[in-house]
Amino acid sequence: MAAAKKLTAAILARRASKGSRGKRTRPGPRQYTVADLERARNRVAAAERRIDNDHTSNPNRGRAGLERAQLELHIIESQLRLPGEGSLFGCTRSRAKNVGYAWHTKNSLQDAG
Repeated sequence: MAAAKKLTAAILARRASKGSRGKRTRPGPRQYTVADLERARNRVAAAERRIDNDHTSNPNRGRAGLERAQLELHIIESQLRLPGEGSLFGCTRSRAKNVGYAWHTKNSLQDAG
């Protein structure tokens, strides 16, 4: 009986020294870049090629991979459209060139002509 109490006390003391088991804090939303956007577009294109080149009798084969890639592409495009940090709308023309984003506006067409 005394041995069991000592064991219980040792376990409780060890648990108390570790600290409280608080809730896990989730990380904030990911800040996507133009490189992530290009990578996502490449993944969608690759998934479409895999489906086109698949000659099995299962028409749904590989469809989940395409849908997952399209969803991720949509999320990245949506975040880059939002105003604020990471947005491509509202950024200056020089910044857009620096990040490799194709800048198409009426002004850039007038500059060329």
